This record gives sequence, structure tokens and C-alpha cells, in this order.
Amino acid sequence: MAILALLLAVGVAMTLAGTSGSVLRELGLAVVGGGVVGGAIVVVEAMLVAATSERESRAALMQQISTTLELTGIDLRGQRFAGIYLPSRTLVAANLRGIVLDDAQLYFSNLRHADLSNASGPRGSKFLRA
Repeated sequence: MAILALLLAVGVAMTLAGTSGSVLRELGLAVVGGGVVGGAIVVVEAMLVAATSERESRAALMQQISTTLELTGIDLRGQRFAGIYLPSRTLVAANLRGIVLDDAQLYFSNLRHADLSNASGPRGSKFLRA
């Protein structure tokens, strides 16, 4: 980003130093335009990298909980697991604050001492105590 700022500063200086219609002014405008386009590309790339990283983290978490039966003490607060199928999981003392479990299937799962505060289940129902 520092390079883009420098490029924009040089472009603005060139534009201001040149007279109307001069090559220096036109070159300065081109440099400023290139800096703006370059900055937009850098911002879009950063957003795409962040989204990809978030997607990969979510996929790794989903793989972990779908292949592991023993999930005692796992921290899943605020996650969305609508429609997930997790039968016979041990979620003893798990942190499930604010978790969304709409249409989740947790048949025979052990939720003893799990923190389900502000968690929602089917049709927005709230869990009172595990």
C-alpha cells in the first residue's frame, strides 16, 4: 500500500507541475489513474483472500466435528450448524453459546454441562439448560 501511496503522490505532483495539455500533466494523470486502479485491485484481492481463509477455516472445523466422536470442551460459540447431522457425539462441557442448531440432528449426543446460553434450535427455540 505504501508503494501505491507513493505512486499516487508522484502522479499528483506531476499533474500539478504540468501545464494544461503538457506531456508531464498527461503522464501524471495516467500515473494517478493507474494508482487508483492498482489500489482497487489490491483491496479486492485482500477481500478475496480473507473470504477464502474464512471458508477454509469453516471447512476444517466441519471436517473435525463430523469425523470426531469425542468433542468434550470444544468451543463452537456463535457457529451456525443448521441442518447438521452429528449423532452420538460427546459434547460434554462444550462452549455452545449462541450456536444455531436449526434442523440439526444430534441424536444420542451427550450435551451434559454444555453451555447453551443464547443458542437456538428448531424454529428459533431457545435452550434453557443442557
